[in-house]
Amino acid sequence: MLVDGGKKVVNNSLNFTGKEITQTVTRVGKNGNAAEILFKDGSKMVINAARVKEWIPNSHPNAPAGTLQKVKFEDFIPGSRGFKRAPTQDELDFLLKIFK
Repeated sequence: MLVDGGKKVVNNSLNFTGKEITQTVTRVGKNGNAAEILFKDGSKMVINAARVKEWIPNSHPNAPAGTLQKVKFEDFIPGSRGFKRAPTQDELDFLLKIFK
């Protein structure tokens, strides 16, 4: 475990949502505890008790390497323009497990 600017950084290789996790960064935000999860395929997910946001690698041929694109959800939280959704029970359990 590393501490980076007040954030707890955990390096592990767990599987979550069918993807291999490369790094988990925890922080405390205005909605409580939050976790930023980086996956081996280059995608990223940020989870807190109120919402989930997700990014995937941009596949456009002119996009610079490492560019991420926001994911639009069908079951989004009103007022979020489709970029935030409520967390599933598995995601909430994962968040609780990280902060123990």
